[in-house]
Amino acid sequence: MVKKISYVLLAILMLAVNFYVPTYDAQAQTLGDLRRELEDFERRHRESQQQQQLTQQERNAAQARMATINHSITQIGEEMISLNNQIEELNEGIEQMELEIRDILAFTQVSGGESILLQYAFGAADFTDFIYRIAVAEQLTTHNDNLVREYQRKIEESIKKQEELRERRVRLDREQANLQVELNRIRGVLNQINENVLSIEDEIRVRRSRIRAFEQRGCTDNQSILTCGRAVLPPDTSFWRPLAAGWWSSDFGMRRHPIGGDWRMHNGLDVSNTNANNIDYPVFSVANGMVVGIIRHNPNIRQCGGTRVWIEHLVNGQLYTSAYWHLRSTPLTVGQIVTKNTVVGIMGGNPHTEPWDTCSTGAHLHLELSRGNFGGNYHSRLFNPRTVINFPGRLVRFNDRTSRY
Repeated sequence: MVKKISYVLLAILMLAVNFYVPTYDAQAQTLGDLRRELEDFERRHRESQQQQQLTQQERNAAQARMATINHSITQIGEEMISLNNQIEELNEGIEQMELEIRDILAFTQVSGGESILLQYAFGAADFTDFIYRIAVAEQLTTHNDNLVREYQRKIEESIKKQEELRERRVRLDREQANLQVELNRIRGVLNQINENVLSIEDEIRVRRSRIRAFEQRGCTDNQSILTCGRAVLPPDTSFWRPLAAGWWSSDFGMRRHPIGGDWRMHNGLDVSNTNANNIDYPVFSVANGMVVGIIRHNPNIRQCGGTRVWIEHLVNGQLYTSAYWHLRSTPLTVGQIVTKNTVVGIMGGNPHTEPWDTCSTGAHLHLELSRGNFGGNYHSRLFNPRTVINFPGRLVRFNDRTSRY
């Protein structure tokens, strides 16, 4: 019995080592790399402006292809959320079984193991009672053995599901990378079928501000942006909910647009709270990081998103970017270091008081998460925030910012 327990404890260690959180390998880019990347992006933008736009037939085919791609990505994201939930349930069951096994182990050590069962059997008042007690002892021994086997089975199942989750993430990353060239080709013409997509001009502005942010932190062209300067990208270990209380109402993936009525890709998670149109709810950073981009709303220009903020994070050694749309205001500046308790801004998007925000039907936060930095193929690396942040089910209220992963 003790030997079996040892095997179980070894399996626990294996489980802890193998626990998986979706990640994206941080690129060892330098500030010089960022400059060259921006120059290449601007050059390609100028060239694309000189090219003839797609024919209507090509537009229709591109729309159908993009819808198929986004639907596939959404399905995989949902599978990942389901697997994460299954893994969490398995681990909770494992913890309960571990407590029971520990009790059995403690009892075995104190009582002398099987001898206590023999003492119980031979303490029978008569032969019938003896047979009965022998049967009970055998049942207890069988129960203990079955408990250990079930415990080991659950650990193996959890590890298998975590490996499955890893493989699905690799498959999704590969698919997104292969499709990036195609998405870039049609993006400038088909922005209308995606929600919350930056214009090329706004993306260039954010890329420029990102370079300025690293310059302000003391980075030079030949230094890695992960290690240069003063406290660039302070490390963190998990993500937190961006609101102290509330619920999410619209998920990442294809959905019917609440204003246009057509099906579009929704690149983030919409989160809100009670009477958000009339209450100034603070929005928090989802992790420690550095502000790399801000686009402040212009009340004289009608545009989707209101005030928007981008923050880069280094979580468990991996690089991420979070984006916060539909803010009424923000106190932050580009280059500012933030923690998970820093207020990014005030939730906005009320169409009655902020009519310039053209894609919002009520005050809410549109939260985006991308693997890697803001540059490169940022939009292809967006993923469902619910895969790394502990949100309950749709419209189910939460009352704290607790993180699961």
